[in-house]
Amino acid sequence: MSTYCVHLVSNSLLNPHQSAYYKHHSTETTLLYVHDYLSNAIRSHKYIVDLSATFDTNDQNILISHLSS
Repeated sequence: MSTYCVHLVSNSLLNPHQSAYYKHHSTETTLLYVHDYLSNAIRSHKYIVDLSATFDTNDQNILISHLSS
């Protein structure tokens, strides 16, 4: 781990939901957190931000293929 990363971790400067620089955390960890957060928000009827524009620049067919596999 670089000196920069050690500094961030040792001084608690990273968001607890951030996956970078943490052992055993990946993009999948972040996606699972977001999915769980949104699922809980839907069940409890809380406001959810529309993220549909986030995926406008991605090829929808490729995204659907990856998500379904």
